[in-house]
Amino acid sequence: MKPSGSIEKTAVDRILFRPLPYANSDRLVSVCFVHSLETEFMLGYFYYDWQRNQKPFETLTSENATTSECDLTERNPTQLNCTSVEGNFLPTLGVLPVLGRNFLPEEDLPKGPKVALISYGLWLNRYNLDRDILNKTIDIDGSPVRVIGVLPKDFEMPRLQAADVLFPKTTDEQADRKSNGGLGGPRRAFARLNPGVSIQQAEAELQPLFQQALKQVPPDIR
Repeated sequence: MKPSGSIEKTAVDRILFRPLPYANSDRLVSVCFVHSLETEFMLGYFYYDWQRNQKPFETLTSENATTSECDLTERNPTQLNCTSVEGNFLPTLGVLPVLGRNFLPEEDLPKGPKVALISYGLWLNRYNLDRDILNKTIDIDGSPVRVIGVLPKDFEMPRLQAADVLFPKTTDEQADRKSNGGLGGPRRAFARLNPGVSIQQAEAELQPLFQQALKQVPPDIR
């Protein structure tokens, strides 16, 4: 987010124009602020308040703003794409692992166990669909991580970015609220609309939260 320009609105948009392999994907939306420089963003400070106080969504979830390169550092090292998501990320999308399970609440805490979900492609190409991969410890960037599940073969991230490994975000809310000049860390937010709620209704219902958020951002970008 650049210091010039201003925040124009909050946006609730369809994730993509084409269907994704999620349950009832027509009710899945992205949630963000729109900057006059046409930058879309969500910051932790607002996100936590919105997650607690919003009404138009069944659930609101987030992933890291960007994916990052990571290295599988065991035998025959290889480079992967990794990202971190909230524990309710897959349930919000309506996605179940084909093997294993989703993240547990305690794994989504700052000092939670080091666990991961891997893509079907990684399971196939690296581990030959060996079901013993479940609970196996692999080395990511030199650190041991326990595999708790495998994503479906047709799984795609909402923004279609590559993701070989999903980690729990393990966000420390208090620390996050103090980062980025007190605005919190950037993220991408997604939600599932309540039955019968339209995008236009959701935007209208979020206006009080949006107006409150505007009071908390620096004047030069308000």
